[in-house]
Amino acid sequence: MRRYIFLLSLMGFAALFEACNDYDSTFDFTPKVQFSVGDTVLIEETLSLPIDVQLVGPQMDQPITVTWEVSGSAEANRDYNLSTDNSNTVTIAPNSSTASFTVDILNDAAFVDDTVVLVLTIVGATGGIGIGNDGEDRKQLTVTIIEDDCAIDWLVGTFDVTTTNTNPSTCENTTNVVTVSQVNGRTYEFSDITGGVYRKCFNLLDNPGQLVLEGGGLQLIDQPDTNVPPFTDVFNGEATLETCEQIITLTWSNGFGDRGTSVFRRRN
Repeated sequence: MRRYIFLLSLMGFAALFEACNDYDSTFDFTPKVQFSVGDTVLIEETLSLPIDVQLVGPQMDQPITVTWEVSGSAEANRDYNLSTDNSNTVTIAPNSSTASFTVDILNDAAFVDDTVVLVLTIVGATGGIGIGNDGEDRKQLTVTIIEDDCAIDWLVGTFDVTTTNTNPSTCENTTNVVTVSQVNGRTYEFSDITGGVYRKCFNLLDNPGQLVLEGGGLQLIDQPDTNVPPFTDVFNGEATLETCEQIITLTWSNGFGDRGTSVFRRRN
């Protein structure tokens, strides 16, 4: 009897081992290609950004040529060069999962723009291979290049603020003094995100909020309204940066219809 039990145990283990092997070697989705990195912000003095184009799925016996389109405000031979000689293609070799290239950032001699953006979007792959989707699948890569002649460290400090395009319209040309501090590498705390509207028009306290540096600008996403009970409303908006002039322009609104365009000018 023990022999039979032992034999059955071995058979069960073998079946389990075979099932595990089958699971490990089987892909239940269409193979696709994607970029190895997500959206990236670079200072102009950065030399290069290495990028892999990845095959997600089983390796192929034939080469796979991956093609992408280029868009954005960055210009080849002025702001960047691709190590592919700007040909917008790479080839994943047979029995391989990656092909590599670099985005080389050029330090131009003269100031042109505060920020330029290079967008690479995968549009095709040979051999019937699919392409990734937006978001985590990374079919698109945005590289934001910040002019190094005007460093971005000026974001921390004290700003004089004027707010226009307001609702209510009686709050037009409201002024305030706002301080900005850095919470972490990409997040900044503003002592008032209404540009003085709450204080001057509604006789409320300044409403603080955090903005995140994204793609050369600042994003204001679902910041709580700390002044109006029951404190369920949120502010949203986005800000552009004029780096050399040290100006932030924040367009904001909340769920009650309050809104404005606040221009922050840094004090020296």
